[in-house]
Amino acid sequence: MKNALSSSYWKLRSLLLPGRSRVGDLPPEALRHLSHENPQLKELKDRYASATILQHSFWAKWEKHVNLLKFRGENDYLSQAYRKDTARRYELTFTYVEIADDLHLLKILNEDDLFGVKTWEFMPGKLVSRDLMDSILEITFLQKLLGFGFKDQMRVLDIGAGYGRYAHRFTTAFPHGFVTSIDAVATSTFVSDFYLKFRQCDRANMAPAAASDTSSFQGNWRASKVVGLSVYNDNNESLGSINDLLTDKNGNIKAVIIGVGGFLGVGEHLVAIPFEKVKFVNEPVAYTGAANSPNPAGSRPASSTTTGAASTSTAPAATASKPNPWYPDHAMISATKDQLKAMPEFKYST
Repeated sequence: MKNALSSSYWKLRSLLLPGRSRVGDLPPEALRHLSHENPQLKELKDRYASATILQHSFWAKWEKHVNLLKFRGENDYLSQAYRKDTARRYELTFTYVEIADDLHLLKILNEDDLFGVKTWEFMPGKLVSRDLMDSILEITFLQKLLGFGFKDQMRVLDIGAGYGRYAHRFTTAFPHGFVTSIDAVATSTFVSDFYLKFRQCDRANMAPAAASDTSSFQGNWRASKVVGLSVYNDNNESLGSINDLLTDKNGNIKAVIIGVGGFLGVGEHLVAIPFEKVKFVNEPVAYTGAANSPNPAGSRPASSTTTGAASTSTAPAATASKPNPWYPDHAMISATKDQLKAMPEFKYST
């Protein structure tokens, strides 16, 4: 409710504050495309939601309130007008742009006031907007910093594309410039892709953020978590812990280095066990036996195991499996502690 009221405020503010704003004469296919019900937009939102590792930004809750037909206009995340002296402020900014415009971009770039952008006309026949002036100042700054010219071939990565404003302006001004844009907000990606195609920016493209499909990795384990796992044998005896993993040149795990005995790493006997000889158990170690009676040290329930692989099967156990099984609970091998101590010691030879 709070977001809806705030969004209504910005829409009312857009109507009351100075500056002309209109959707413009758009083709029917554009009107149909710019809809929150567009399957492409819904697919992007689903993909971005599943790919996001961290909690999304503050703006995520505002996306559904954006008027897609006026995505360049006064809205929830883009302010183009002030409560007072708006026209005067824009006039002063326009004067500054004229002075700073060493590349004469005001003659190259134009404004057509489509998609709700607020415009002013300080020179006869020349519409100006925040879109236009921000773009000129940004391009001028970069040109002075990097020293490129109109004939230079350049490739630009625009991170945080918004609605594709910079990519549109840059490729229009520089005939040999290329821009790839990316944005972490699904609606911005959707709008930018449409806008660059609508403006026929054939040297600008929108690259959707890569979806890290974690489902394809479910059942695999984090090597950093496997190192350090406790190791038991079939008689419920604690043998030691995994100290390291050895791989071949292709990254396939070939052996597990187990530390036996010692205290806090001192006096530990390292042995190398072939990976296929090691079993991994997904369920946590739990003790069995009658209530209030002592339990044998190191005892654990019968549980499903996996031999030298990154998948686990689940069988009824005394405790629940980990909710996020990116690593097993412990490892098992068929040997006694004395047998391991009798094995040749593994050494990292140089």
